Amino acid sequence: MLEEIIRMLDALTPDPVDRRQNQRLQALTDRLNYLKFGRTEDAERNVAFLRQELSNATIVTMQESVARLLEREMQKMMLARGNPEYSFRVVDRASVPKWRYSPKRIQVVIFGTLAGGMIAVFFAVFRGRSRRAHSQSSAA
Repeated sequence: MLEEIIRMLDALTPDPVDRRQNQRLQALTDRLNYLKFGRTEDAERNVAFLRQELSNATIVTMQESVARLLEREMQKMMLARGNPEYSFRVVDRASVPKWRYSPKRIQVVIFGTLAGGMIAVFFAVFRGRSRRAHSQSSAA
């Protein structure tokens, strides 16, 4: 049964690169949903604490400031609960690009050849000068 489901999923995403990218995207979405759940829990704890502080506050200015904090926390909680895309929204599924962006093989070959040639010329000149300097010092 499980193998049939896997084959059906493979048929939906035949390219292994697409499948791997979609798995990474799913893992990222799972992590962000976990973060969303954690933020919702944090907001609920903060709301409970602020409600308790609001009931304990006796000074009007303290009550107003706690009420503003409570309002902000409740807004966060409503956003996290009401919006399924609170942390992350998938715009487009992963796919293999039509054209290869990098590495550009022709540029790598040209620059490698030029760099190798420059190093070879530098080595030859340095070696020639050191031999001449060495032969002049031993002749003297």
